[in-house]
Amino acid sequence: MRPRTLFVASLFASLLAAAPAPAVGSRPSPQGTLSVNPNPLVAGDVATISYSNPAKAGEKITITIKSGDPDSPETQTVVIKLDEAGTGSVTWTVPGWDSAKFVAPSAPDVTRQVT
Repeated sequence: MRPRTLFVASLFASLLAAAPAPAVGSRPSPQGTLSVNPNPLVAGDVATISYSNPAKAGEKITITIKSGDPDSPETQTVVIKLDEAGTGSVTWTVPGWDSAKFVAPSAPDVTRQVT
């Protein structure tokens, strides 16, 4: 019985050694997608902010929008109600900023220039 136990332990150790190790400091890839159109944004015009994440289907999510002005930063928020597939969109009137950074849960940030 002992040789079999050693064989199983050896096999387990071999499998662990062969598995790829996660990169140090890595995070799981986001499940959501965020898009903002048009690109570039035009001050005074309307933009469409779209979000998709099946894991958040039926939820309300908040998108934070930050101006690119380091001296006098401004922040706005919009709320999107996701449908049963986890997708939704909202329109937003573009302020006279130089740029806008859009931050959503579980999705990469999106930055757009404002003309």
